Amino acid sequence: MVFEFDRVKYQMIDAKISLCLGLLVILALIVEFLIGTHSILLLTTLIPSVIYWAHKGLSSEAFFKEKQAQIVKVVDSRLIILNQITGYEFSRDLNKVRKVKYKTFLGFSIVAVEFTCNEYFQFFCYKNSEHLFSLLNKEHF
Repeated sequence: MVFEFDRVKYQMIDAKISLCLGLLVILALIVEFLIGTHSILLLTTLIPSVIYWAHKGLSSEAFFKEKQAQIVKVVDSRLIILNQITGYEFSRDLNKVRKVKYKTFLGFSIVAVEFTCNEYFQFFCYKNSEHLFSLLNKEHF
């Protein structure tokens, strides 16, 4: 089974977060205007928003190409991670998986895999992340 980075889902969630932050800044500006004081409300909403939007500017086409180049395969009780740009390939037996966690952060799905040799990988915003988790989870071996 092959798992790839989900660019559409990433951009959709990113747009929702940007919209919410923008609305929060506008709401803070309205409250500042109505109250007429210089409270910390505007700064507490504006600073995280600017940091997020600046980071979003770093998510260029090169970022997406790099993420899409990393492919995860689960084949014959082996986990294979392949980077198509660099040619890097990592392969481990599934019986060497110590722990697998599945979580969502701001709508992004994350599958974290820890191996017995203290290696750790996170697969961020992949297509079919739940299925990847179920394949890697030790309880299913």
